Amino acid sequence: MGIFRNLKKTVKNSLDSESGTYKVISGTYRYLSSKKYQLLVEKRNPFVNKEKKQVKKAVKVIKELKKQGKDYIVLYNPEWLGVANSTKGLFESNVPLEETKRQSSRNKIVRAIIDSKIKQVVFSQIVDRMDRTYKRLT
Repeated sequence: MGIFRNLKKTVKNSLDSESGTYKVISGTYRYLSSKKYQLLVEKRNPFVNKEKKQVKKAVKVIKELKKQGKDYIVLYNPEWLGVANSTKGLFESNVPLEETKRQSSRNKIVRAIIDSKIKQVVFSQIVDRMDRTYKRLT
């Protein structure tokens, strides 16, 4: 990553900070730096990757259920075996979703539900953080 630092110093010294070229290069550098940081954080924290995959899968299931014309969805935790089996037996429109610790993950779920215009959401289990986030659906 030393190449990027050297490039940054060279650009900073050779261009006027008010020029359009400098602003474009500076913005690109900031964007790439933030992406590099995100990749490193996710690599170190496997739970973030697991949660992101799970949320992406849940959003996909919500969209598929809406395409099928379902008016409701049921969110349940697949790790809670008793609750999961009962939910699968009682409802058809099931969305498996483990506990989401990150606010951004919960926001993606809420946004997917709102965008799909599903009329009713049933929670087959409630985790502490979920109730506050999902109140926005009402």
